[in-house]
Amino acid sequence: IYDSFLEKKNLDGVPEILFVPFWNQRDGSYFAIVLNQNFKSLEEAGKAVRHLPLELAASAQVLTQWSGDTVFFNTRLAGN
Repeated sequence: IYDSFLEKKNLDGVPEILFVPFWNQRDGSYFAIVLNQNFKSLEEAGKAVRHLPLELAASAQVLTQWSGDTVFFNTRLAGN
């Protein structure tokens, strides 16, 4: 997944993205490529997904919450 992140992080038309490793009791270790942006509504997040290049939009998901025991290993998310 990290190679995929490196290939996509400088694509034209793609907002800033982050590589986010995290862990929780249910899923264990997990890695995601996320937009470095907070959205005020599901509609706003969905609109952002629809504006992504097809190769990213095809597997994009809107995340509305994390489980309470999720630990993030990316300091840029510390206050979010």
